[in-house]
Amino acid sequence: MHSRRPLPSKRRGLDPARPLPPQLGRRQGSAQSFVDPIRAHFVSQRDARRRIGVYVVLFGLLVGFLFTSSIAWVALTAAGVLAIAEAYLQPRSRDPTVILGYVDGPLLVMIGGLFVVIAGSRLTGLPQEIFDLAKSIKGVGLDFDSPKDVCVFAILVLILSNICSNVPTVMLLSGQMMKLDPSIVVETGWVILAFSSTVAGNLTLVGSIANLIVAEKAARTGYEFTFFRHLAFAFPTTLVFALAGSLLLFYIV
Repeated sequence: MHSRRPLPSKRRGLDPARPLPPQLGRRQGSAQSFVDPIRAHFVSQRDARRRIGVYVVLFGLLVGFLFTSSIAWVALTAAGVLAIAEAYLQPRSRDPTVILGYVDGPLLVMIGGLFVVIAGSRLTGLPQEIFDLAKSIKGVGLDFDSPKDVCVFAILVLILSNICSNVPTVMLLSGQMMKLDPSIVVETGWVILAFSSTVAGNLTLVGSIANLIVAEKAARTGYEFTFFRHLAFAFPTTLVFALAGSLLLFYIV
């Protein structure tokens, strides 16, 4: 008498993502309908583990940003952990290297190129010339001891951020600010630089790399997010927030 073969199980190596062998489907017509819920259960468990892992890594990333000084290593570690976890959770029938396709290579090249340009600009003495130009304005000393100093500095950051983006602007000006009087800059200057550069990134599409990413993703869906369409609503709001916010910080700090 012919004995029926037992159905494969997870213990015997059933891969939820792998289809049943043809001979199993022929011999046991109801096997596929029996295994489909099992496969769905394993896939659901894998997705749940993936979500939990992402939450844990994001929480660790935030903690690292708050309590460590090496932000770059924290971000790199978080990315590495996510990549390894995703490769581990991939079904055995799939190539785990597909996760490398999620890396936006052109974006990384653009960011790296900006930092190289900024590093070269600092070697040419450009930051000092920019500060000297701002100080040449009557009544401005960039000592952050008057509202006029704050407004001029905020406008300076606003202009530079929309030429070379806001993050490179911070790198460009931070070295020069470290040469100023610490008793003044630590209390006011760094706060104004952080706030004004963040707000300045909203003025134009090139003001922040995040704007370029949004425009690129929108273009893939058929929506054309042009430079002037963005500028139409961003110019007045950014100008008001940058100046008003910087003045408010001046009186608070």
